[in-house]
Amino acid sequence: MIGQRLKKLRELKEMSQRDLSAASEIALRQIWRYENEESAPNALQLKKLAETLEVSADYLLGLTDAPISNLMESDLNFSEYSLLVALRLRDPL
Repeated sequence: MIGQRLKKLRELKEMSQRDLSAASEIALRQIWRYENEESAPNALQLKKLAETLEVSADYLLGLTDAPISNLMESDLNFSEYSLLVALRLRDPL
């Protein structure tokens, strides 16, 4: 599961494997292995990947389907906050 999620997130961020490798300081060959389910990242590498891709490690591991856990109001920009308020109030924008 981690390979599929890793690849999907990388592509959503319009990153190549080389880009992800450089940003996370993980060898390019390792990124390829993770995406192809040939190996799994250790705890430190998982942390680096989660931080680089801005998701939780639990999401990468498949323990949750929520990419970001414990999202706080302060993490949202004004547009995101407005959309959530409208959704909760069931008010069309």
